[in-house]
Amino acid sequence: MTRERTNRRVLVTGGSGRLGRAVIRELTERGDRVANADLVADPKRQCPEMRADVTDLGDTVEALAGADAVVHLAAPSAEAPDHRLFAENARGTYNVLHGASVLGIDRVVLASSDGVLGGPYDRYPPAALPVDDGHTPRPQSALALSKETAERIGEAFHRWSGMTVVSLRFPCIVKESDYERFPRYWRDPEHRKGSLWSYVDARDAARACRLALDAPIAGAEAMLVAADDTVMNRPTPALVRALFPDTPLMAELGEQASLLRNERARRLLGFEPRHSWRNHVNEQ
Repeated sequence: MTRERTNRRVLVTGGSGRLGRAVIRELTERGDRVANADLVADPKRQCPEMRADVTDLGDTVEALAGADAVVHLAAPSAEAPDHRLFAENARGTYNVLHGASVLGIDRVVLASSDGVLGGPYDRYPPAALPVDDGHTPRPQSALALSKETAERIGEAFHRWSGMTVVSLRFPCIVKESDYERFPRYWRDPEHRKGSLWSYVDARDAARACRLALDAPIAGAEAMLVAADDTVMNRPTPALVRALFPDTPLMAELGEQASLLRNERARRLLGFEPRHSWRNHVNEQ
């Protein structure tokens, strides 16, 4: 059973970005009243927009006013200096959750990262494979550390206010036009070893955000959301034997199976990935 969705008003922060545009499309097609809060305008303008900086508390509370739920995707550029990445991600998440608690908003979805659990794996090999949400967090970058901090902030606001906070740990998010690049990865598996050859289609990531808004759960939950396969056209067991020969295997690996496991998202959200590069690219 899903939560009540009658004429729900959802604020998407960072709605002009790759994932934000997909989330807005997913929610509006399902009948939600969506607004986009971003510093950059969406050229397609799929919904009402407002210019808002989530690192400013006043801007954030003003943008949140009237919303029933929030999908928080706003973030600085990944090319920003480490100190800015960490500070702005942490401050923005705090402001969104603080504003939501003040306004009585009881559901917030956060964009987290698979990097919370480790990686890049070409430099920091995994303790075991496949990686799942039971692995101990061990962020190895300022970006990953900021995402783990955001998850901890979510836990705190759940304790303080009772709101439900769902953190979705995404790997590289791709759109359909990106699939034409995948054959380039096949020549050298070292090229994407650091990410365990993982990815998620933006449409699947957007659906996970919508499911996280609807799911009948309470608390602060964090979970991986990834495609069920890898970006590679060779078997996953062979990739692991060749490039992670000393890493313990905790489960049997399917022929094309992802090394990021979605079990918690399946159980709590009913999430199943629907999109794969194999539906768009000839493997030969």
